[in-house]
Amino acid sequence: MSQLWQQPPLNAASNVIVNYNQMLSQEWDYLRQKALIPLETYLTTGDQQVVFSKKEYMAIYGKVYELCIQQIEGFQAELYDRYTKSIRAYITQQVLPRLEPLHGQDLLKELELRWANHLVMVKWMQRFFQYLDRFYVEMSSIASLTEQGFAQFKAEVFGRLLNKITDAVLCEVQNDRNNYPVDLDLLKKVVAIYTFLSTDKIPGVSSNCQQELEDKLLQASRTFFQSKANQMIQTYTLVDYLQQADLLLQSEKARLERCLGWPSFDSKLLSVFQEEILMKY
Repeated sequence: MSQLWQQPPLNAASNVIVNYNQMLSQEWDYLRQKALIPLETYLTTGDQQVVFSKKEYMAIYGKVYELCIQQIEGFQAELYDRYTKSIRAYITQQVLPRLEPLHGQDLLKELELRWANHLVMVKWMQRFFQYLDRFYVEMSSIASLTEQGFAQFKAEVFGRLLNKITDAVLCEVQNDRNNYPVDLDLLKKVVAIYTFLSTDKIPGVSSNCQQELEDKLLQASRTFFQSKANQMIQTYTLVDYLQQADLLLQSEKARLERCLGWPSFDSKLLSVFQEEILMKY
């Protein structure tokens, strides 16, 4: 492939000023029309397939390649920045407006959908711009395109809505404890998002989403167990109390196994259960 521009030799007697920013803007507009807008449209409409033929994909990849090999200082860094900003813009313009008005289970359902879409977006964006990963990212020791893509979701969605999402999770757990209908599969998927975004490989945001969820779950669980213990003490004999406590314990273990368990949380929850239920009678 031929280069789009060739930088004039330093010793060339030329008064020609090449407007590289204008060139990049023009080429980026091509990428938006051929790659980003079709991808965003797919994510918005929910069509079953992303319509990128092999020919179309290779044209997009080839354009990115041509831009990456420009011998212009800071050019690849600008591409990396535009990659990041394009993902962030989609989240702020298309994802957040659909999440912010929602609460409870409706919020969790929409979050799970938007996260699934985001996985698709990051996959395709990395494929389009993978030449950056191969050379610029590796040589610069910065976050990979995939990690950077996930970091935008963490920063924009969980950075703004973490408390609201966590409250929705707590509400669903409380409903399940009180025997109201709950979509435990949905709850499991949402908890998995917390876990994924809390890995050290997701840069840019210091908050540990999973730790935030764990702390609030333990606090809410302690409150629930305290209330439950007081009710059972007033109602049951010691033998019946211990039988009810065992039933409650089995219910908690089943919930951990089904949708809430992760290594650091299981033992802590059972410890709170022991403190508030088994040591109170």
